[in-house]
Amino acid sequence: MSSTRSAHHVSAIAALSLVLVALIASRTGAEPLRTTATRITSNRFLEVPAKFKPPTEYTVSDRVPIVHFARYPLPDTPTYKWSHWGPGTVLPNGRVLTSLGDHRAIDGNSYLYEYDPKTRVLQLVADLQSAVEGFKEGDFGFGKIHDRLNVGRDGNVYFSSFWGLRSGLDDKFKGERLFRYDPKTQGLKDLGIPAKDWGCPSSNFAPQHNLYYAEAAFRPDYDNQTHGMRFVVFDVVKQKVRFMGGHDSTGYGRDLFVDAKGNAYFNNGKRTLVKYDPTTNQLTDLGAVMPVSRLRRTAGPDDAGLLYATSSDTNAAGHRVLFSFDPRTLKTRTIVRLWSDTPAMAIHPDGRFIYMVPGNIAYPGRPLIRADLQDGSIEVVAFLQQAIQAEQKFTLGGTYSLCVDECTAYIVFGVNNDLALVAVELP
Repeated sequence: MSSTRSAHHVSAIAALSLVLVALIASRTGAEPLRTTATRITSNRFLEVPAKFKPPTEYTVSDRVPIVHFARYPLPDTPTYKWSHWGPGTVLPNGRVLTSLGDHRAIDGNSYLYEYDPKTRVLQLVADLQSAVEGFKEGDFGFGKIHDRLNVGRDGNVYFSSFWGLRSGLDDKFKGERLFRYDPKTQGLKDLGIPAKDWGCPSSNFAPQHNLYYAEAAFRPDYDNQTHGMRFVVFDVVKQKVRFMGGHDSTGYGRDLFVDAKGNAYFNNGKRTLVKYDPTTNQLTDLGAVMPVSRLRRTAGPDDAGLLYATSSDTNAAGHRVLFSFDPRTLKTRTIVRLWSDTPAMAIHPDGRFIYMVPGNIAYPGRPLIRADLQDGSIEVVAFLQQAIQAEQKFTLGGTYSLCVDECTAYIVFGVNNDLALVAVELP
């Protein structure tokens, strides 16, 4: 393709992108629909807060980080609070996809945002209501995206909606929906309801098998009974449920492993893991192989095939931990004690470090830390709160969302009705 034709092609794509953004603006009333991140660099990122007393030894980076900060341009939608619950992801095109929800049940809606590290532009690209044909005012909506945004073999992103308010109005609830987002067109498609009356607070993906794995929860107020969890397998090509069952011994499901062969593993209480084999379509109880009982956030596999997790509960010593799991040997190794409940965790592409943000609600200084997977040492990359508060008058709240590429960590922070994306260039 000639340079002239290439330039025209790029211009056409840019024009189409603006049209799509305008269409979303007309549907949601969002103003503004995009914003540009502010660059911050300050020695305060390396200042240890007075009340910072973690339970393990640590060092502080000697490099002042470059940080980009952007408040989310929120739609003009009636809601009592905005929330973010699911981890974002780095797309094949290098952009970062994150999600926010209005936390409502009736008329609830959630939104996808893309952040372009090259232009530092954060923009609204899709909302769930607009993708569902026939959705009308008064319907049970899509107040949260609680599971991760999963990149499939086709480059598309698969995820589920999840309910907002937990009580009342359940006669209108039919089940949560699965969606497919195309980063090339910024188009969002509704794939229907995989499991009637159930929703998916956690998920993972096996690209080689085109399988979306989820831990499903029955809406608790629907019939005032406890149904626990179910493990669900959905074929995104055939668009049908391949398996649903298991998860018998615990009502807790917040993340699950997927290994290099596409096998899935979910916690089943009392330190046990259950394996799902996509070649046999069967479950196998592996027994008490973990140091804890509940997976909080998972990552991997790395180049060695190892999987990683933070824990929600504590080990025999009373500590939440970061640990590895080898699916070939069924062995685990505790890497380091966690400083707090840590749902924001991601492995660096080179496999040497895992990055974490302690505290799903708050932690002194709001540190971005990294654990060395070889020796378990911890380094603080940046204490984010002080400098951002001084520069932007923004208090960093909780986070469930952290994703990293080769150069940058991307974190979503929320407090009350104010949410922000913080991009931290890595040492």
